[in-house]
Amino acid sequence: MKDYSFRLPPYIPYTLLFVAIFLILGILLGLLYYEYEEEVVQRVYDQGFSILNQVENEILDQFTAYRTALQKLSTRQDIITTTDQGKRILKFYYELNQDVISAISRVDRNGKVVYTYPERPELIGTNISNQSHVQKIQQTQKPVLSDIFQSIQGYNALAYHYPIFLNGTFDGSVAILIPFTTVFEKKLSQVELTKGGKAWLVSGDGIILHSPFKSDYGASFFEQYKEIPSFPKSFEGINSHQADIHTFLIPNNGSFPFEPGLYDIVHKPLALEDSYWDLFFITPRKVVVADMQSFLTSIVLIIISIFVMVSFFILLLFRQRKQIQEKKIQVSIERAIGQEKAQLVSILESMESLVFVIDPDDKYIIYANPTAKKYFGESVLGQSCQTIFLKKDETCPKLCIIQDIIPGETQTVKELFIQTINHHFQVFSKRISWQSGGEKILIVMNDITEQKTLDLMLHQAREKLRILNSITSNEIMNQIFILGGYFEIVREAQSDEERILYHNKCHESLKKVEELVKYLQAYQGLGQSHPKWQNVNEITIYAFSHLSSRSIAHVVTTGSLEIYADPLLEQGFEQLIRNSIIHGKTVDTITLTASIESESEDLLLSYTDNGQGIEPENKKKIFNKGYGSGQGSGLGLFLVREILSITGIEIHETGIYQEGARFEMKIPKGAYRYDSGSD
Repeated sequence: MKDYSFRLPPYIPYTLLFVAIFLILGILLGLLYYEYEEEVVQRVYDQGFSILNQVENEILDQFTAYRTALQKLSTRQDIITTTDQGKRILKFYYELNQDVISAISRVDRNGKVVYTYPERPELIGTNISNQSHVQKIQQTQKPVLSDIFQSIQGYNALAYHYPIFLNGTFDGSVAILIPFTTVFEKKLSQVELTKGGKAWLVSGDGIILHSPFKSDYGASFFEQYKEIPSFPKSFEGINSHQADIHTFLIPNNGSFPFEPGLYDIVHKPLALEDSYWDLFFITPRKVVVADMQSFLTSIVLIIISIFVMVSFFILLLFRQRKQIQEKKIQVSIERAIGQEKAQLVSILESMESLVFVIDPDDKYIIYANPTAKKYFGESVLGQSCQTIFLKKDETCPKLCIIQDIIPGETQTVKELFIQTINHHFQVFSKRISWQSGGEKILIVMNDITEQKTLDLMLHQAREKLRILNSITSNEIMNQIFILGGYFEIVREAQSDEERILYHNKCHESLKKVEELVKYLQAYQGLGQSHPKWQNVNEITIYAFSHLSSRSIAHVVTTGSLEIYADPLLEQGFEQLIRNSIIHGKTVDTITLTASIESESEDLLLSYTDNGQGIEPENKKKIFNKGYGSGQGSGLGLFLVREILSITGIEIHETGIYQEGARFEMKIPKGAYRYDSGSD
């Protein structure tokens, strides 16, 4: 008699046991996680307020220093009446604080600029009374701190105005422009409680003064993040002037620069003058809880336990189905192999590296991908590798790069210079099994010519910088020695005339040292960065902007010409202009033109002025270190030559004496281009 009673499969009890244990463990883990997470988050909040208090104090100290200085300046009679002495005092204050301010100005009661430094004569008399912070100080006659605005100097900044009174009557203000990216970035860019925490600073009007994302600067905080309502909604109390904490959620469809998820916010107001700014940072909750090491240890132990149980369960469940699964797997593997072969061919064809397959017996190339054909031509297939991959020092065909793995090593990685195409490569070669049978040699080559060239340029530039530092240091020590001698003479001088004479010589030596230090500072970055493409017209304008040369016209006819040179090229052009101003005497026009030589295809960039020119016997001497040091450091044109030579640019003086100076810069083919996207 057959038994028709129902029987459970043998793995069902194990499955139920596993589910029960998993649920119990899940509940325990959830309770433990929730409790410990709350403790860690509270600790983060406490630490956050501590850090924000520290940042607040640093920013307040900075603005206290601004206020104290402006208060003192506003009471000086020579600044109130804007005398030459007052202008020198404003200039002196700027030079002492130029790392934290962009400009200092005297504005009259009507909102017109009386004086500004750095000096911009074209700005004198400009009426800025339409600016809201100027209108505010005219109304309140109290210190005013602006939001970010576009200054008349042409850049975004904060303006801090302090009122000036003449005989008790409001007479305008003394103001500084504060580069908010400098002041706040230094103090806030390092604020990071956890790996994902970032800081913001928002003005009372909701303008972003600092953000981890530079595209935010100057934008409205509420407008910038309006697509994530829960984020700006957390700051509805931004004007309540109370420190608090919030939590908000970034959805999957949000455009916030962080990943979706839960975030914690610590927020603190910052009082400056009559404005309140908002200082806060956000931290992703998942990063905070990720630091719970002890909790993670518990999770690891539990996961190991679950893994053991799951493994036992799977072993029982699939034991009887082993043979069927193995057959299915075998079929899947064979299908996957066929797909992978097709994918491999597609990958080889699309690689930017050069790929060759070579028969190790007859040394002929049996495969080359499109990149390889681009370098060596379509006819490379079937050619002997002995004629393609010759090393630079080889005078007759050899086994070239594949000789290293026949019959020795199975694979090699080397660098190779191929003389026929004048390129450097990093070469990987390996024995492989080919689809048609037998062993072949796979060669993959990456073009490293540009990197080799850059490495050589950087090496040369750093060596020049080392020499420059040595030269400048020696010159400074010489001047200090001379200065000591002059001081000794002054001390022992018997007459006032003699003292005055050597006192002036001391002053000349000090000026020489100052000039040398300025050059050392200006050119200390020589060769420290990779060369880059630079627009000749733009760097000429920038170079003129650093000099007081309004009386000199400049004509640049180079159009969209760009040259590949060291980042200090602008300082080099500035030195050429300075040289014309100092030595040209009668210079009132400077011209830059460019032409391409027909034979070599090199570009000739010509810089000319209409001054007195250079004597024929001095045309080569002017580029020597120390030449003409009686009127300067003697390093100007020497450094110009060094900057240009980093990228192989030569410079010569070819002008006619008494008709003007002419500096011709010969730029090699490949180191210049005309930008087709420019007007």
